[in-house]
Amino acid sequence: MPLTKKSRNWKNNASQTLVKKLLNLIERVVKENHTLLTERQQLRDEINRLKGEQGKPDIKANKQKDGKLSSDAERKEAEANANKDNSECQ
Repeated sequence: MPLTKKSRNWKNNASQTLVKKLLNLIERVVKENHTLLTERQQLRDEINRLKGEQGKPDIKANKQKDGKLSSDAERKEAEANANKDNSECQ
């Protein structure tokens, strides 16, 4: 049976609908998986806390004292240059 333009459109539309449904299902499963993984980790942390073990440390991001410098090396270099300039002025 030869494929007519109408039958190809029907197959194409059916395929598109199926692909959309599958993508929505995958998205929902991935989201649920992430939620379950997060919940499992929280439960493990709670179990460890109840056993008397230490929990995860609360590590805070490093904050720069001077926003102009991006590393300790640059800070030390700037301080050395400032000390050098101060000693030359005296």
